[in-house]
Amino acid sequence: MSFRRGHLKYFVTVAQDGQMTRAARRLGVAQPALSHAIAELEAELGIALLERHPRGVTLTDAGAAFLGKAQAVLEAEQAARLTARELSRAANSCLDIGFVAAPPVAIVPALMERFTELHPTIEVAPVELPFPYGTTAAWLESVDCAICFSPGPHPRVETLGLWSEPRALLAPVTHPLAGRSEVRVEEIIDDVFYGYGADAEPGWSGMWRLNDHRGGPPERMTDDSPSNALELVATIASAQALIVLASETAATIESVLRNVVRIPLVDAEPAVQSLVWRTDSPNSSRELLLEIAAEMGESSRHHG
Repeated sequence: MSFRRGHLKYFVTVAQDGQMTRAARRLGVAQPALSHAIAELEAELGIALLERHPRGVTLTDAGAAFLGKAQAVLEAEQAARLTARELSRAANSCLDIGFVAAPPVAIVPALMERFTELHPTIEVAPVELPFPYGTTAAWLESVDCAICFSPGPHPRVETLGLWSEPRALLAPVTHPLAGRSEVRVEEIIDDVFYGYGADAEPGWSGMWRLNDHRGGPPERMTDDSPSNALELVATIASAQALIVLASETAATIESVLRNVVRIPLVDAEPAVQSLVWRTDSPNSSRELLLEIAAEMGESSRHHG
């Protein structure tokens, strides 16, 4: 039995989201086309995988049993593609480094300068990534490694901390705490925070909403879902809620927006700027970068 390209991925995505509309948006396909693909898969298998109802879909017993097998197939295919990609890139001495807002040469200039000095024949390509959505492993699929503040944990992902940075509150200038020289977590933990969307990687996005101190997401969040740094700045410019960021990131946004103020958050756990990579995608050039980063330690920090 052979499935049409994408049918298994469509089914797994719908099963994970529990809703055709949201799954279609994630997959970048029209909802009718997605529904038709799922119906074709069910017809080919001869079983019903999903139960449709007004609020979404749920797995049938057969669908629940099939889901694990479908996920295993997709993971095996992805692992094979990643291995082939990494072997090709290693043979050609290439290294793709992902970043979210500023490129590696701006974030860790000393590290990049040292790497280029020691390995001038390796081609380094910075790759701008959207905010982490889905899992950290999925976010890293297109690069050899990335630089990210406090990436969420994943069994196929490892991190190397470069430095820790205090977190700071960004609040509207009209907020009751706006005139304070510092605030504590307990003073804002129950306030309204900006949202990142339901698909945002929870470990990463939770750092900026104090989930690690609260034990879960805020009860009150906006409906925003910024996917990159520019969209986040535009969201914050609306001055409707609070957000917690790494201190220097907060200072940069404060410098360009007149209606928000940065306030040190004195008792929050710090954000950790890290190199992050998938363990199932070997790359000898990346290993050389990691060796240098480990040796340099905090000397790779761009501000001291």
